[in-house]
Amino acid sequence: MKGMITLFFAGMLLIAGNAQAHCGKCGVGDAPKADKGDMIQEKTDKLAHELSLSDEQKVKVPAIITDKMAKKQQIMDEKHKAMDALHEEFQTKLKDVLNKEQMGKWEAMKQNKEGMEGKCPM
Repeated sequence: MKGMITLFFAGMLLIAGNAQAHCGKCGVGDAPKADKGDMIQEKTDKLAHELSLSDEQKVKVPAIITDKMAKKQQIMDEKHKAMDALHEEFQTKLKDVLNKEQMGKWEAMKQNKEGMEGKCPM
């Protein structure tokens, strides 16, 4: 039984590592609207320079970039909802396995952010 629990936690750790939908490095989803506008302009300028876009193409590219960003944000939002549901399911199943004392310790671990997944407690 102990081996199964260890295996379960290891699996959850692997899932959580892959499920980090937003690493914070790219800035997508974090930037204020003005900064997103700047980012769209920078990408457009880079494409215009690298690909020698015509004036007509330069006008169309920002809309394409904006559309991609909106769709990507929608995907990220859906992924976050799915991860929240997974965490709730995990918590419910864990409550069925742990005794009261263990559950208290688990709750304390989450409060101290020392959960099985490091900085992001389950």
